[in-house]
Amino acid sequence: MTTAEFIAALKEHGPKHVYHNCLLSNDVFLFAQSFNAPSDVIYHEFKGKVSTALNIAAPNIAIVGSAKTGFSLTPGRGLSPFHSESDLDLVLVSSKWFKYLWDAHLEYMYSYSGISYKNTAKEVFRHFISIKTEEISGEKLNFFKDWIEVADALRKDLQIEFKLPSEINYRIYEDWYFVEKYHLAGINQLQGQL
Repeated sequence: MTTAEFIAALKEHGPKHVYHNCLLSNDVFLFAQSFNAPSDVIYHEFKGKVSTALNIAAPNIAIVGSAKTGFSLTPGRGLSPFHSESDLDLVLVSSKWFKYLWDAHLEYMYSYSGISYKNTAKEVFRHFISIKTEEISGEKLNFFKDWIEVADALRKDLQIEFKLPSEINYRIYEDWYFVEKYHLAGINQLQGQL
């Protein structure tokens, strides 16, 4: 889908249609650009690999963002195109991992005084936690070791097998309801900017 087609679909059908038919489709821009096979076939293999590694059902895994569509849906970025420095945004819906990461953040915050938890609190309030394995270091490693062990190995495998960018942004949601709420809010805001 081109940006012009996206804008037309958004104007004609609205944000909910775009969310369901663009963000949740099986078409992945990055895979279409990187492989000779149909992107939906590669996406199925990708989700299977993530599912096995993280013990999350494949339907609860989704690529979103510019790697998915070919352009950024982040409000204020003007539908900027996916490029070699872009990261991959990966939605994971898992109450188990959400609770584990929430508890890890909480224990880490209680262990050290003076640490700001403003960003984490904003995320948890919206029922998700964003985490990049490469940003966890030092004492923080002790609190997230189970996640790091699994997610870092997975990231390396995915980068090699699926030709992914260097950074993967994992966004772990408690439930699909909150995925939809988050993305619809962003698409609504984007619509007002077009």
